[in-house]
Amino acid sequence: MQEKRTDEERRYWIKFGSEFFERKSIIMLRDIPSGNDYLVLYLKLLTVAAKNDGYLYYEGIRRTPEEELAISLHEDPKIMQIAIGVF
Repeated sequence: MQEKRTDEERRYWIKFGSEFFERKSIIMLRDIPSGNDYLVLYLKLLTVAAKNDGYLYYEGIRRTPEEELAISLHEDPKIMQIAIGVF
């Protein structure tokens, strides 16, 4: 009998099509200064959403959702604000 995993031990699958990096939005994102950093941030956001049934939650702990997400992901709030605008 298999034991249940705790939340920290759970694994999530995020499915990408084979054309993911060929999408115009991803190409444009990678072409801007620090674009690859924004792409990694996008992937981090997808990972967080995967744990929450596809949602990102704003708990009101910080002034803005961007600032709260930045703190929880250990990212610069200014970068997060720009990234959310790009996504």
